[in-house]
Amino acid sequence: MNPLVVKITPSGVSIWVPVEPVPASRPRVTRWGVYYGKRYTNFRKEVSEILGRTDLPKGLPLTGPLKATVKFFVTKPRTSSRKWPNGDLDNYLKTLDSFNGILWDDDDQILEFDAHKLFFTKPVDGFSGPGIMIILQKRTI
Repeated sequence: MNPLVVKITPSGVSIWVPVEPVPASRPRVTRWGVYYGKRYTNFRKEVSEILGRTDLPKGLPLTGPLKATVKFFVTKPRTSSRKWPNGDLDNYLKTLDSFNGILWDDDDQILEFDAHKLFFTKPVDGFSGPGIMIILQKRTI
């Protein structure tokens, strides 16, 4: 597993999360607790492990209003003729809760989103493999 890559520039912060994105599953509520699907649970565990072994630069978590550009690069199945990944984009965006308290205090700080889900086809900004590209910028109200 590759580490999280964080670049801080004067215009904002760019983060590459080297993990296969999955859409958040609907929680299952029983009298014994709340459960999520296996794929989403594994995704959250993998993100937690990556974040746990990454030394984040000073200045994170970000505070105040933010604009986020998020690209989910998903592995294309071998047998799919689809031109875009399965899963609702809003469910992919729900996975950003995994970064609360790490990249930002809370995702309710994000006032503006530019979100995309794409099949991974070639290296992105020098990163190979599926992953999540997050670009954060301070926003004024």
